[in-house]
Amino acid sequence: MCDFISWVEIKEEEKKEIFYLTDKEVFSKEGKEKLKGSLGSDFIGHAAIRTFFDLGERGRDREINDFWKLNRLPKELRLKIKNFDKYWGKMFKRCFYYDDLCDIVRYAPDEWKVKASQQLLKQGPSNESLRAIIIYAPDEWKAKASQQLLKQGPSFDDLKSVIKFAPDKWKKRAEKFFS
Repeated sequence: MCDFISWVEIKEEEKKEIFYLTDKEVFSKEGKEKLKGSLGSDFIGHAAIRTFFDLGERGRDREINDFWKLNRLPKELRLKIKNFDKYWGKMFKRCFYYDDLCDIVRYAPDEWKVKASQQLLKQGPSNESLRAIIIYAPDEWKAKASQQLLKQGPSFDDLKSVIKFAPDKWKKRAEKFFS
């Protein structure tokens, strides 16, 4: 499984070229044909990149999962990440799943935590995903995740997370489960 953001780097003589996918490639007619059979997070990985650009075994697979740390990216990707929705907005909604989004919620700056929390809540998240939001996201999203979690039949660990990390209103509701 590859992380977002993935790219393939090819160095030939003094020239270095990087290959990666954006919405433009993935959702194009050509992309739909070349990537037929790919599902969900397949589109953010090296196999899809290699298939789309007919790279075969050439080059080196590269990826980082903390893409918001721009200094770790090639310049071309740094510039595009700053305008994320333009280049990866559709992929974010259709190809990022629980593990990718939970990693963003856990480790990214707040602006990305909000974006990932919002997307997770739209995907009918598991209790584990909701706990990640409750523990790591900004308060507004902790409240929304707590509300959903308490409706989904929380486990003992789920309730402990709400009591420890959620806004007060939700802590009190979780405590009622122990009454």
